[in-house]
Amino acid sequence: MVGTQKSNIWIWDLFHKTMMRLTFDEGGTSTVPLWTPDGKRILYYWGGALGGLYWKASDGTGGAEKIVSLPGRALCPYSFLKMERGWRYGK
Repeated sequence: MVGTQKSNIWIWDLFHKTMMRLTFDEGGTSTVPLWTPDGKRILYYWGGALGGLYWKASDGTGGAEKIVSLPGRALCPYSFLKMERGWRYGK
């Protein structure tokens, strides 16, 4: 069907030479993945009905956690900035 293609994020394990599916999104598209500086999570945009920025553990454990959304706007994570009290993401 035209216009129904969905995208998910996959991670290539260099050591084991295997692919691991990180997202399992049926109702939207997961795009623009960005590793956190410590490598523990991946931040990405999900464009489903409750679209916004989400992050998930990079080892695939646990569920996705919604970070922020702006109705009617696609958010694309580009970088993290080190702040005095944690990390800040820019769009």
